[in-house]
Amino acid sequence: MRIESLHARAFRNLAEEPVAFAPGINLFAGRNGEGKTSLLEAVYCACYTKSFRTHRLEECVRHGEGEFQLRCRVARAPLPRVL
Repeated sequence: MRIESLHARAFRNLAEEPVAFAPGINLFAGRNGEGKTSLLEAVYCACYTKSFRTHRLEECVRHGEGEFQLRCRVARAPLPRVL
């Protein structure tokens, strides 16, 4: 199973635009506080329904929002699926 894309809404400091993943290895680079760890946490939350940074998922909600949403599209034979 391979992750094709992730769309996060109101999840920590992530922008609300889909992130597409290329087959193979993907590299995330940026300055402190730009969302690299938040992106990895969002993928983890979408796959395992829990965070590796906190036991309280409400801490992942962007300040001023009521809830977050995550959609992760995965490629799996024979058809892609959305989690």
